[in-house]
Amino acid sequence: PSLCAPDLRSPCRTPAAQPGRMDEMMLKRGLFLFVSALPAVAFAAATLTMLTVMTRGTALFSFHPIFMAAAFCLCMPYGLGAYRFAVLDSASKDTGGVLSMVNLRSNHRAWQMAAGMCALAGLVVIVANKVSKGHSPFQLSLHAWFGMAALLGILVQSIVGILKMNTLAATGAKTMGWHGYLGLLVYSVGIVAMGLGCVAFFGAFAAPAALVIMIPAIAVWAMVMIVRLSVDYPGRDLDCEYTPHADSP
Repeated sequence: PSLCAPDLRSPCRTPAAQPGRMDEMMLKRGLFLFVSALPAVAFAAATLTMLTVMTRGTALFSFHPIFMAAAFCLCMPYGLGAYRFAVLDSASKDTGGVLSMVNLRSNHRAWQMAAGMCALAGLVVIVANKVSKGHSPFQLSLHAWFGMAALLGILVQSIVGILKMNTLAATGAKTMGWHGYLGLLVYSVGIVAMGLGCVAFFGAFAAPAALVIMIPAIAVWAMVMIVRLSVDYPGRDLDCEYTPHADSP
């Protein structure tokens, strides 16, 4: 086997487990299940909290944090961790299975597109809420400035991601390696915006409802950072086969 070719159709094969490593694999499996479930738990916490505190006067506004929680607590963590989560999953199985780079890139794009659409929906809701109350949508608080920076970052990342995909498909070359690091920065800005939003809405970061939302959100952020820093990108330390069109439709 050769090293992974930087090709859209190159699958990476994980080595089969060796005898005596079952405890380590069970630990990895538990870690994978934990990191896979945490974003969904964080999103559920934010959604249930906002539905609980929703009143007749804030019904429209309450959909803003729900959409933003879907973007930054659910979709974006799964998108940012798509490659590493798959490595954790495969490493926890005694199968020597194949990681399809086509599928991993598709998962990454799908989750990030969903995050972008949720963030856009959250923006539309908050603008509509301000207009309905006779407030100017251009009067921006610190929370709004961070939110707008995160939205701008999502737009830039979307454009860069499309350019990377097109270059990879056309030439097989991996370009703009900073794309992943910028994604982590945009995600972090979004989490800060969520925290500032909780302070603005609930009156204090330590308010019980704010803590119910932000503790899981920060836990997801920390999990994403740890996984991105501690788990290798597929192909760096895995045995690979180069079989063009092996996993193409």
